[in-house]
Amino acid sequence: MLTVGAEAKFDVQNIQRDGSVSLAPIEFLNIDHPDRSFALFVQDERKLSSRWTLDLGARLDTSAYRHNFFSPRAALIYQPPSGWTYKFLYGRGFRNPSAFELFYGDNLSAVANPAARPESADTWEMNAERRLGKRMNLLTATYGYRLREFLVGHRADSGLIQYQNVGRIHATGMEIEINGRPARWLEGAASYGVQKSVDNDGDGLLENSPSHLAKLRLAVPLGRGFDVSSSMQYYSSRRTLAGANVTPVFLADFTLTSRNLRNFDVQFGIRNAFNRNYSDPIALNPRVDSMQQPGRSFFMEFTAHAARH
Repeated sequence: MLTVGAEAKFDVQNIQRDGSVSLAPIEFLNIDHPDRSFALFVQDERKLSSRWTLDLGARLDTSAYRHNFFSPRAALIYQPPSGWTYKFLYGRGFRNPSAFELFYGDNLSAVANPAARPESADTWEMNAERRLGKRMNLLTATYGYRLREFLVGHRADSGLIQYQNVGRIHATGMEIEINGRPARWLEGAASYGVQKSVDNDGDGLLENSPSHLAKLRLAVPLGRGFDVSSSMQYYSSRRTLAGANVTPVFLADFTLTSRNLRNFDVQFGIRNAFNRNYSDPIALNPRVDSMQQPGRSFFMEFTAHAARH
């Protein structure tokens, strides 16, 4: 099976302005850089045998003022008689620099960098999947990511901030998940992941990146058109911008949701049900590098539907 496609985008305007109206109007910046971009992509799926399938794909992106980028992708899938499915995946993706990162330069706080290149990411992944009985599924994944030329606000020789391709991130990890219906009245999913992400700053540890992450989700119908569900998650310690560590946290949410009520739906819930005191890393500056998060909170939502005829 061969798939071929194309995509085109045209900006009508892409205006950035900056100025001051204090005392007398002053204009620091007034630029318009509309972009025109085009992409061509192709994908070929081939059945190598009764057990093996190969998918190959590629995409080429061009732009009026951004660098061209070539993105290959491949997937090799093996389905043996044992009931397992194995997937070996590779892909390369990118993010073009925004017009702000390329052209914003007021010569007061920032300087433009029209030569900025796209951020790129190479990903390798191996998945194994299997049905457990008639109602449950087991999924495992082992992966490695390499992000290159990450755009970072860097202080230039002039002392002004300029976005430059100086960042690198390397992440490796594995995940396991079980989901399905262990009973007719219960739907659930449980997952656990362990990973390590490093960059090229200081000791190499990536900020706001937990080494361990666990999640549990349960949903039970209550009858009379209502479901009750719970979402629980655990984050291990995370590094802040200044090199400190926030404490690990366990969070639980509970939600009651209506089903198929006449002309309206209602949802009521509790977030952070056990009122955990925790903070998240933020990227404001090294002196203010974490922010306390809300404790226990309640919410209610009503949705009205127009009557159908």
